[in-house]
Amino acid sequence: MKYLLPLLIITISIGCETKTTTQNPSSPKPLFTSSQLPANYNWAPGKYSIAEVSRGGLAIFDADQDGDKDILAASHPPADKTQRPSPNLLFLNSGNGKFELATDARGLDHPGKGSTFALADVNGDGRLDVFVGNLGQDALLIQNDQGRFEDRTQGSGLDKDEWTAGATFFDFDRDGDFDLYVSRYLIDDPSRICRLGIDSKRDYCGPYRYQSVADSLYENLGNGKFKDITQQAKVSILRAGFGAICGDFNSDGWPDLYVANDMQPNLLWINQKDGTFKDEALPYGVALSGAAKPEASMGLCLEDIDQNGSLDLFTTHLLDQTNTYYLRQTGTNVFKDNSARSGLGGPSLPMTGWGCEFSDFDLDGDLDLAVANGRIIRGEPYPNSSWPEFWQPYCELNLFYLNQNGKFKSSSSEGGSFTLTAQPSRSLAASDMDQDGDVDLIETDIANNLHLHLNSSSQSGKSWLSIKLKDGMGDGRGATIKVQAGGKTYYRSVLSSKSFSTAVEPEAHLGLGTAKKVDSVEVHWIDGGIEGFKVDSVNTVHTLERGKGKISRQKK
Repeated sequence: MKYLLPLLIITISIGCETKTTTQNPSSPKPLFTSSQLPANYNWAPGKYSIAEVSRGGLAIFDADQDGDKDILAASHPPADKTQRPSPNLLFLNSGNGKFELATDARGLDHPGKGSTFALADVNGDGRLDVFVGNLGQDALLIQNDQGRFEDRTQGSGLDKDEWTAGATFFDFDRDGDFDLYVSRYLIDDPSRICRLGIDSKRDYCGPYRYQSVADSLYENLGNGKFKDITQQAKVSILRAGFGAICGDFNSDGWPDLYVANDMQPNLLWINQKDGTFKDEALPYGVALSGAAKPEASMGLCLEDIDQNGSLDLFTTHLLDQTNTYYLRQTGTNVFKDNSARSGLGGPSLPMTGWGCEFSDFDLDGDLDLAVANGRIIRGEPYPNSSWPEFWQPYCELNLFYLNQNGKFKSSSSEGGSFTLTAQPSRSLAASDMDQDGDVDLIETDIANNLHLHLNSSSQSGKSWLSIKLKDGMGDGRGATIKVQAGGKTYYRSVLSSKSFSTAVEPEAHLGLGTAKKVDSVEVHWIDGGIEGFKVDSVNTVHTLERGKGKISRQKK
């Protein structure tokens, strides 16, 4: 490609790769710069087991109770050492975007074949606990009063031995404690052999070559005990489930579940308010793509993307399937595929998407999008890749979109370090890791490496606001925050499990552009209650407790 303007040659060292690229001096300033984190393994050549390329696992929370956010990363053995214990890794925040690998993981270093996490206070003691989903037996880690995590799997009812790809805690029966929905993927069979492409070389098999597994729903009985109620809740169905996300999809004040399935129709479990669910994905328009086809459905984002007061849905997919933006039609429960018109479809067509995060990364008041990519079907290697030869054809660049008046523009220049490295990425989380007011990105790859991308938007002078919730012993997950500031109205969701195999402490973050004060804040609790709160200042984190605001509507 020829440029009319002079070029600046820069070298960027990120994660496992050093890449030389060109930058036009007139290009917008990148938002993200890389902060190096220790690597886990020098990844071995693969054995074409689907488990090698279909696992993530990332949790962002304050693991050591010192007021900042730490990183828990799921770890699994390299392909040639599948029997070796592979403890999960805890990276502690030492400030200013610096992290250290903890030599004492506080009991979080579970040695299973890690795949996903879910976070919640499951026993009502005010402390956050961790569910660990594995390829194999899952684990429940309960935090004690010393700040350590004890393995309480035995006797918890959560010790199922299958492939758990996703999990989410939510209060499906509205009894005040957190129940658990677990997405099961499939039964891995390393003896399966697939040959793809015109050269018929061996490659990874798709999910249709394996046996699917039914998901599980567990009712919280208290004191760290759960009961499997999958059958009686009517959510037992054989699908290759990747992940689940909780929200009130029909605005009736009861939590529902959307479940992403790999190359099979997705599920929308609508809460029937009697302990059972009904799949309404087809009539709601979210079972298939706009072309009425099932898609790979790895990553999930639930957010009011067009800021009209109702939740929209976004899913990531395999190459040759555009990522799908399901836009909820105003005043209805029907969603329509808005991928092409929004600008989110075309750039994703040659990519394989995994983790996704909507957030106002540039603090201008609207939602932008980051997508972590990585192939599972061999492609042309990117130049200058430092990955081992076997994995180079599975590396891919990430996507970053800026929202421009409701249309999304793919912009690798603003994406900075997040979009300049070709690698097989998987999980992705967005959170303010250095506590400077803007949202940073954390991603994992299949070799258990972590990549931290620090955002510099707070230096622009724009305002921001972060809101945490307290709802009894809960954290307000599933609620929507409505904020009015500077003559504009903003909506943000409060979620914990999202993206791909990712869990975060629930928090709503908003960019407010040039606004210097907040006019009003409303919390729309997931049970339908609405409560207004007085928020005095911007550029700070506020914690809002249910019952301490002005109630304008009781729960439904």
